[in-house]
Amino acid sequence: MLSIRLPFFVTTLERQTKILLLLIAFGFLLVSITGLLALSGLKYEYDASIGSRVHKSKSLQNIQKFYTSLPAYHSPAYNPLSQNQLAQKELQSKYQSLLKEWQDYEEDTEQKVILHSLKTLYQNLFFAKSIAQVREKIAQKDALKNELSTLIEQTNDIIAKQDYIKQDFAKRDSKDFDKHTTQLLYHSIEVSNKINDIFEKNIEIFSLQDSITDSMYANTMIFLLGFMIFVSVVTLYSSSVFVGFMRGKNARLEKIILQKTNELKKTNQNLQKTITEQIEQSRKKDQIMYQQARLASMGEMIQNIAHQWRQPLNSLIILIQNFKLKYDNGTLSKDIVQAQTQDALRIANNMSDTIENFRNFFQPHIKKKNFFICASIKDSIALIKPTLEQNNIQVFFEYEEDIEIFGYENAFSQIVLNIIKNAQDALTQCALDFKQDSMHDLAQDSSDFDAQSGIIQITLSRNSHCALTQGTQASKTADCAQICIMDNGGGIKIPQIDKIFEPYFTTKHKSIGTGIGLYMAKQIIEKQMGGCIEVANSAWVAKELNKECYGAKFMIRFPLNFNKNSTTND
Repeated sequence: MLSIRLPFFVTTLERQTKILLLLIAFGFLLVSITGLLALSGLKYEYDASIGSRVHKSKSLQNIQKFYTSLPAYHSPAYNPLSQNQLAQKELQSKYQSLLKEWQDYEEDTEQKVILHSLKTLYQNLFFAKSIAQVREKIAQKDALKNELSTLIEQTNDIIAKQDYIKQDFAKRDSKDFDKHTTQLLYHSIEVSNKINDIFEKNIEIFSLQDSITDSMYANTMIFLLGFMIFVSVVTLYSSSVFVGFMRGKNARLEKIILQKTNELKKTNQNLQKTITEQIEQSRKKDQIMYQQARLASMGEMIQNIAHQWRQPLNSLIILIQNFKLKYDNGTLSKDIVQAQTQDALRIANNMSDTIENFRNFFQPHIKKKNFFICASIKDSIALIKPTLEQNNIQVFFEYEEDIEIFGYENAFSQIVLNIIKNAQDALTQCALDFKQDSMHDLAQDSSDFDAQSGIIQITLSRNSHCALTQGTQASKTADCAQICIMDNGGGIKIPQIDKIFEPYFTTKHKSIGTGIGLYMAKQIIEKQMGGCIEVANSAWVAKELNKECYGAKFMIRFPLNFNKNSTTND
């Protein structure tokens, strides 16, 4: 799977690399375009300042025109009676306009913005000499402006004094009038000269600034174009080198991944082989354990057979001895022989039936089938009942209805027999312990021992809301058959009671228990019949004897809908 997806991974990585390099190149392009726009803005700023220059030049021309026409207002041509007052008012009005023009001219209209600061920094870095010349010219122009401002302020005093002289008609031709007229003329000429000097300085400053702007724009354009070309070349070269490097890297990576994939496949194959071997070993182990459980059960059943045969064998021995005795006494008649023969055949048939029952019980069934639980439980009880009676153990089986399930009947019978046999061992040990304790108490009578006789109770019921244990093949809530097997042996005395279902775990002596019976019972119930088995120490009531008991309680549940179509591990 990994080797199939690898080319797509490599292609995607190359595509991402190309996109990244294109984004870098696009970023440099944006930076260059931004620089060009900034330069264009600087040039536009210088070009836009022409309007301000023209406006200031017109203001200076208007001031110069005022001073050029100023002597005409004080010439003898003006009639003091009819024209003096009108001329005076007109002159004052023009002077006020002059002051306003001069105020507008002196105002600094240059915008102190970030772009201007960047422009100034750029100029100081690359055009320091030209900027120094501009500053020198500006300083000279400022000096001229200060001188011109002083002359303009003096103009008002000169005009006022000249008007005062004009109002005295007797002194019109006097020397004072001529003197002030000459002074006014000289003052006008001086102002005009200052204005001409300022015009010249402005022209020099504007020429230098335009030269700086053009040089800055041209040099920066060349630099940016060169930078763009350099970045483009470097980006393309880096792209080709990087893509080639990535292709080589991807080729090596692909080779390594393919190698690792092959190693992983080989490891998976070895692991699968190991798992298969382990599963096979586990199956063999389960088969061995199952066989051991069967052998242990067969050993116990042989003891039961021997116990059940003891009485018939004694009867046969008595019959044989009776034959010999009657023969020796000469009293053996045909009727006696026939009667004794029938008794012997009946005993032999009973013994044969016992063998047949045990043979059927241990005969393995290859296929599952439907069977009734009651009959199977009764057969199991019948096989072990003589041994139970010998150990003073009573068995009670209660059920409301017989229930049919699908599975292995013999395996189920062996499970029930195994649990009953475990209860028998627990009850036998409990009775033995009680008897030993009673021997130390002389006041204890035999009735107390009878009170400790063993009780095993088996109940069968239908549960319509049965929630089977999680992990089984029928773990969801369903109709199920519920079998409870309880005893009054005092319970299983271990902290973790579920450990009894682990293989080779037993609470008995090794000479008695193998520790595989309950393990195999759990495996058969859960894996082969889709049910579950649980155990707990619980108090319960023996209904037949109306007696409260305490001991182990095994609860087995089988789903009733677990049929032939269910997937099981046979």
